[in-house]
Amino acid sequence: MSSLRNRLSLLVGLITLPGYLAISADMLENRKQALLNLEHQVEVTANDLAALQHKILIDTESLSDPSSAIT
Repeated sequence: MSSLRNRLSLLVGLITLPGYLAISADMLENRKQALLNLEHQVEVTANDLAALQHKILIDTESLSDPSSAIT
């Protein structure tokens, strides 16, 4: 009886193994894609912040420049 139980357990394990491997591969691919998307979003955000900082710098310089004052 124990031998039959062991064979049945092995059979169930072998049947479920491809599904487990497919799910794991899909999970890893989704993780890789999520990391690439996150990296792109970080780059876009950094560029947006740099542009905003540049605009603030230009605006501040024009306010502090006496030659640009309205007379």
